[in-house]
Amino acid sequence: MKLLRAITLALFLHAAASSPAFSRERKDKPGNGKQTTAVLGAASTPAEPRAKAVEAVEQDLKRLEQNQKALENRQSRLEEKQRKQKQNQLAGGAGKTLRPVDCDLRVMGPIYEKATEIRCAVPPGTSAADVKLLVCDSSNAVFGAITVDGTGQCVIRLDSPRLMKGDTVRIEVSGGKSAPVEVESAPAGPKSSLAQLSRGDDVVNGELKELPENHRFDLYVYSKKGALRAHSLVAVRQDKSFTAGLNYKLTCDDEVRLMIDEKSTDKYAVKCPAPEPPHFYVPREGDSFITGPAGDAQNVTAEIWQGQEGPATSARASKDSSGMLTVTFDRRLAAGDELRFKAVTEQGAGIDVAPIVAAPVAFDWGRVRAYFSMGVVLSQNDGARAGNDNYFSRQDLFVGFNIDKNWRNGSKVRVNTFLDTRLAAVPTSEKQGSGDTVTQFFTSRKAAIMQVGAYVPFTAARWRWPKDQPNVLFLAPLAKFGVVTPSSGTGNFGRFYTLQEYGLRSGHFREFEKRDPCSDSRKLDPNTAPELISYLDAVVGRFGNFRSFGAEQVPQFLRLWRASFEGVLKIPATPLVVGFNANVKLQRSKPGYMDPPDDLRFFFGTRFDVGKVLNRVLNLSF
Repeated sequence: MKLLRAITLALFLHAAASSPAFSRERKDKPGNGKQTTAVLGAASTPAEPRAKAVEAVEQDLKRLEQNQKALENRQSRLEEKQRKQKQNQLAGGAGKTLRPVDCDLRVMGPIYEKATEIRCAVPPGTSAADVKLLVCDSSNAVFGAITVDGTGQCVIRLDSPRLMKGDTVRIEVSGGKSAPVEVESAPAGPKSSLAQLSRGDDVVNGELKELPENHRFDLYVYSKKGALRAHSLVAVRQDKSFTAGLNYKLTCDDEVRLMIDEKSTDKYAVKCPAPEPPHFYVPREGDSFITGPAGDAQNVTAEIWQGQEGPATSARASKDSSGMLTVTFDRRLAAGDELRFKAVTEQGAGIDVAPIVAAPVAFDWGRVRAYFSMGVVLSQNDGARAGNDNYFSRQDLFVGFNIDKNWRNGSKVRVNTFLDTRLAAVPTSEKQGSGDTVTQFFTSRKAAIMQVGAYVPFTAARWRWPKDQPNVLFLAPLAKFGVVTPSSGTGNFGRFYTLQEYGLRSGHFREFEKRDPCSDSRKLDPNTAPELISYLDAVVGRFGNFRSFGAEQVPQFLRLWRASFEGVLKIPATPLVVGFNANVKLQRSKPGYMDPPDDLRFFFGTRFDVGKVLNRVLNLSF
C-alpha cells in the first residue's frame, strides 16, 4: 500500500512539474514580485522538480524495504516461538523440554508404506498398555494390537495399511519418546529367486516371478571386477522354475546375473563359508594375558579400548604348534576393559572377531567393599609421660577389618555406612598416688575396638590416573560410635569404654565405569561401590579411655570433648599404607581434676580389598 501511494505521489509531482500551466501560474500570480519570480526562475526548471520527485520515490522505496525486512524478522521470531511452544506441548506441558531419547526406547526401521506391523524396543518390564504409537506426532493414530515380551521387544500390529511415504513413526512410554523413523517407499521386489549359491557349484536352480513369453533367458557369471567367467542358456519350465548348467565351478569372487533379452534383472553373490575366527576365553579383572584356539586366523593383534579415546595398549598374539593363540599385555586388565581384535587368514583375508569385555572378579560384592589392614603401631612406651624420653619406642601389632556399604552411588553425592573392627594397642589414662597427690599418665593396652559410622561424600574434584582410571576427591560429614574393650592390664581388663565422634572426612575414591550399550562411551557404574584409597578424618568427640581423674577423695571422673585426627595414605603402585592417629584436648577440667595428656601414634602396614585377595589366593584369574 505504501509503495502504491509513493508511486502515485511521484506521478502527480512529475505531471505537475512538467505542466506549462504550473510555471505560468507561479510566474503570473499577483504579488510575487521580481524577487520571487527570479527565485522561481532559478529553482523551478523542468528537470529539478523531476529529480526531487525521483529522490522522494527512492526514499519511500528504502523505507518500504526496511519495513519489509522488519516484518520478515518478526515473522521468523514468531515461527521460532510457535516451534518451541509445540515442543513444550509434546513434552507434556509448558516449560518442559523433551526428555533425551533412551537407547532402550526405539522404533526398529526401516518402515515401508502400507506396512501392517511395526517392531520396536521398550525398557524391560514395560506394560503393553503404557506403549503409544505416534504417527506424525499424533497420539490419535494409535490403532492395532500391541504386545510386549519380558525383554522389552514389542510388536504393533496395524488393523489396516494406513502408513504412507513421508509419515514419521515414533513410540511413547511414560512421557519419553523414541527417535522418529520416516516411512519409506516399498522396495521393488526381485523378478527372480535363486537357490543359495555356494563355492564349487556348477548348476544353478531358481524361479522366475514373472514369465514373459517369447523371450530369451540367460545366466551370466562375472567376477567382482567385471570379467565374464561363464554363460548358460536358462531352461524355464511351466511352473516358472529353471535350471542352468555351467561349465565352470563358482568361486567366492563370482557374481551371478539373470538376463532377459540380454538385460540384467537381478544379481546374486556366491556365498562362501566365513573363515573361523579365533575364540578367546573371557578374561577377568586382573588378567595380563588371554588365550584361545586360533581357528583360521594366522595373525592376530589385540587392543585394549576404554571408550572412544583410542587403544590404551596393544599386543600381537603368538601361535603355538597346537593352534592356540596367546596375547600378553603390558598391564593387567580392569573390569569393563574392551578387547578389540584385528585378525587375518593365511591368504590375507580379514576375519571379523567380536570384541570381548573383561569381566569383574568373582568376589565382586557390588555395592559392598571389605578391607583388611595389618601392620605395626608405634606409640610411647609405658610411663613415657611420667618423665621418660622413650617416645614411639613401643611397637604393637595392628589388625583391622572394615566393611563399607554404599547406599547411593551418584556422580556428585553418595551415602556410605561402615563397620570397623580392630585389634590394636589403645591409649588409656591411669592415675597413681594417694590423697591429694595424684598423677596421671598414659599406658598402651591391647584392646578390641568396634565402630559403626556413616558419611555422605560430596565430589570435590575428578581426575584420571593411571591408564585413564577415574578418581574422585571428596568431602563428607562423618559420625562414628563405638566401644573399646581392653584385654590387658590390671583394673581395666574386661571394661568397656564408649566413644562418639562427629566431624568431616576427606578422602580419595577410585570409581568404576561400564560401557554404555547405546554408544562406545563409558559412564559411572551405579552398581559397583567405589574403592576407598586414602582418607583423613577430623572429628571432635568424647572418648571413654581419655578421662580426667580427681583426687582420691573425689573418685568421680570427667569425659571432656577432645579432637581426634586419623589419616591413612596409600603409597602409589604398592599395597603399603602409612597412617597416624592424634588425640588432643579441647577443654580444661574444673579444679580438682587432672586432664589426660595428648596422644600421637603412627601406623605402618598394608591395606587391601578382601575380594581381590580371595581371587589371588584361589587363583581365579586375578
